[in-house]
Amino acid sequence: MLSTGVQICDNHRMQPRTGGQFFRLLACRSPVPADAYRSPTKMLTKYRLLTIAGLTIALTVGACVIVVPTLTRHMVREHQQNVILEFDRWADEHSIVTDRETAIRAAGMIDYISTYYPPGDGYRSDSETERRLADARHNAMSRIANALSAYTGTVMAHPLDWPAELCDNTAQVPRSGEPSDAPESPSRAF
Repeated sequence: MLSTGVQICDNHRMQPRTGGQFFRLLACRSPVPADAYRSPTKMLTKYRLLTIAGLTIALTVGACVIVVPTLTRHMVREHQQNVILEFDRWADEHSIVTDRETAIRAAGMIDYISTYYPPGDGYRSDSETERRLADARHNAMSRIANALSAYTGTVMAHPLDWPAELCDNTAQVPRSGEPSDAPESPSRAF
């Protein structure tokens, strides 16, 4: 021992003398050299921070895996409910056929409604909303097709037969509301 109160240990580090035999033994025989920047409490704090950060990241990823699909289905359900209202509005608007132009527009609308936001991959909601969407789509197309049938006097088996009939110029749409003389096209079953 030196007279300055500093003890030289086996690992050749200089450590202040702390008193008692037990503390001198710990100071000299510790596997980690004494360092002012690496205290055991600071190491525990680092591990604690890493553990908290890891748990936070794991919980965030878990929440995203659960919340994002649920949120997506909810947003799609809300959009599909708005599409149902849009189908009803279009059916009200295009089921009044008074002349050739409105007949052609109504036939085009049937085709448009048939492809407007159909449920598919990436656009799914609950089965009840999708069923209501399919029913609203079918009802809108049928109402417009019935108006076209009443105007032209031609009955089609499927509403989608109307766009092909009118837009391909295979039938003459009467100008004044008289029934058409054009033969019926091959029809699809409902």
